[in-house]
Amino acid sequence: MAIGSPRKRGLLIPLDTLPDLIYNEGSKQAVYRSTYLYYDDAIEYRKLKGSLKDFLGLRGVDWIPLDVDKKDNTDEYTLDSVRGLIYELEELGAKESNYCIYFSGTGYHVMLHAGVFGLEPSRNLPYILKETMKGMFDWIDFSVYMRTSIYRCDASLN
Repeated sequence: MAIGSPRKRGLLIPLDTLPDLIYNEGSKQAVYRSTYLYYDDAIEYRKLKGSLKDFLGLRGVDWIPLDVDKKDNTDEYTLDSVRGLIYELEELGAKESNYCIYFSGTGYHVMLHAGVFGLEPSRNLPYILKETMKGMFDWIDFSVYMRTSIYRCDASLN
């Protein structure tokens, strides 16, 4: 987690407390969360090192962000890109209940439930996830799959 700025990352909280944190802080400032879920080994690592920057342990994932950035494109082109992404997901068998979409400031996040892929926690999950997404969608932003990536939570100030 990071509250207010990505530079304030490193806060580990139980996942079930995330909605309350977003509700309490999100109307006043941006709230960011990790792409990945961490387990007891990460908690111990952070206690020892003070950071997860070089942590190579077990990671899981609950929601997979598909990041569609506006870049130099028009709003309409960006929105059409998201529509195309949704079409592709549904052609691959995803149901409307498997994803949610929200505006990320200049682009969109399409959040795909990880259960669609059946991904298990792994030390290699960031690599597996990035390569899987590259194989499916070669035009989305892949930086969100790095080991230490965070993204702004929906319903938090941008």
